[in-house]
Amino acid sequence: MKKYLRVIPPVAAVMMLYSLVSAAEEPLLPGVKRVALGQAVSTKDPSKGDVCTIPDPLPSPVEFKAGVTEIAFIIEVDPKTAREVDASILGDLGSEETRGVNCNAYSICGGSVCQTQFGRSLSRQDGKPLKAGSYSLSIEVGGKSMSVPFTIK
Repeated sequence: MKKYLRVIPPVAAVMMLYSLVSAAEEPLLPGVKRVALGQAVSTKDPSKGDVCTIPDPLPSPVEFKAGVTEIAFIIEVDPKTAREVDASILGDLGSEETRGVNCNAYSICGGSVCQTQFGRSLSRQDGKPLKAGSYSLSIEVGGKSMSVPFTIK
């Protein structure tokens, strides 16, 4: 029951990183309840601690406005059926130095802690806007995968 997200360091001009989409063009994978891309908001929940959400997910096809300095994604899963969750984004953000903050959520499942949300917000280390272009979110769950395209104008 291994669940993880990975960031693969940039190689040449191509970088893989985490991301997500609110309304995927293709069907969601088994165990995935929702995928959302947009601007992350962190709040304090007395019962859960820090909670990261995307209150206004971007509709499909996902398009970030020009000048955006941060993108975020969440993947909500059913921890009973989603196994080996992995997500990556293909694209050139315009900088090899990026900063990421986890956007994960946990719950109690059958007496133990389980992860119910995987996610990340991502920005350039220098604080400059992300590079305009076409990107692709790749999500893999239990050996099955889906891809969701998005753009930064």
